[in-house]
Amino acid sequence: MPRLLFAIAIFLFGLAPLLAGVRFFYLAERSRGWATTAGRLVEKKLEKAGSPVTTAAGYLPRLRYQYDVSGTTYSSTQVFQVPRLMTEDEGATLERSPATAVEVHYNPARPSESFLYPVPDDQRGPLGWRPLVVGLLLCGLGLLVGLRGRRA
Repeated sequence: MPRLLFAIAIFLFGLAPLLAGVRFFYLAERSRGWATTAGRLVEKKLEKAGSPVTTAAGYLPRLRYQYDVSGTTYSSTQVFQVPRLMTEDEGATLERSPATAVEVHYNPARPSESFLYPVPDDQRGPLGWRPLVVGLLLCGLGLLVGLRGRRA
């Protein structure tokens, strides 16, 4: 019985990165053909992010921007297509920049859906595949441990 509970726990723990990877690819592909328009920053705040556990560092952007589509003004705070930190270089550039003009990517079917920074094509693979692979490995391990425990 403890082996089965352990297997279930491993499987469930693997579902989180698996679903995150699926969501990443879904969002990236869904928004690939979205239209762009000129927008303007109305609020800009960058928080230094980092963790004592990892070497990952960057900026957590708190931006509010407005843009017009077909005569209607929209406002949003969605910075990235998929959640991530700004790199040190991106954050430093944005922090120093006095410009308020931004390029907004928006959903033509629902113009209120928008973001500022799409995932670069050269990063689509690594950012999406890592959680998928980890999730699949953990789910597979959970199934394997569970099935082996039932036979024993």
